[in-house]
Amino acid sequence: MCKCIKCNNKIIFNGPNKNASVEHIIPNAIGGKLKSSKLLCKKCNSDYGKECDSVLCKQLEFITVMLNPSRDRQTNLTFKTSSNEKYDISLNGKPV
Repeated sequence: MCKCIKCNNKIIFNGPNKNASVEHIIPNAIGGKLKSSKLLCKKCNSDYGKECDSVLCKQLEFITVMLNPSRDRQTNLTFKTSSNEKYDISLNGKPV
């Protein structure tokens, strides 16, 4: 039996009350590939993504684009300028 490390609820892997989700130990956005489905329930995983992971990824975004690590989900990054213009940056650091 696995319990969520944040809320201590039982993690259910099958059935109608399934609440298991795959958590990247290091966020995918900065190149993390190590995953576990036994650490966080779906709700807490989502909360961590909004509260912690997104802040960390935003702080490391420039370095991540320049280093171009391989990721599970390959997506372009979007930057906003001070004048609110949007630019898409490919994973190799070049504007799209």
